[in-house]
Amino acid sequence: MIVGDDLVENVLSGGYPEALGRARWSRKQDWYHGYLDAIVQRDVRDVAQIEQLAIMPKLMSVLAEHSGQLVNYTGIGA
Repeated sequence: MIVGDDLVENVLSGGYPEALGRARWSRKQDWYHGYLDAIVQRDVRDVAQIEQLAIMPKLMSVLAEHSGQLVNYTGIGA
């Protein structure tokens, strides 16, 4: 059973094997940032044809901060 600081580190590390394989936290973060950029650059642009692609990482970050909460569109929009 994982508890305490080890549990927090496992939860924050995410579940992607590519990120988990990196020993240092900064390397894990680099992988996740690269993954987010790949999603924004490839998938979102192709599917939605969004013109303001540069603000998508910020939107994704805001949405991630609100995950697990009731949807409050006014708060997200702010």
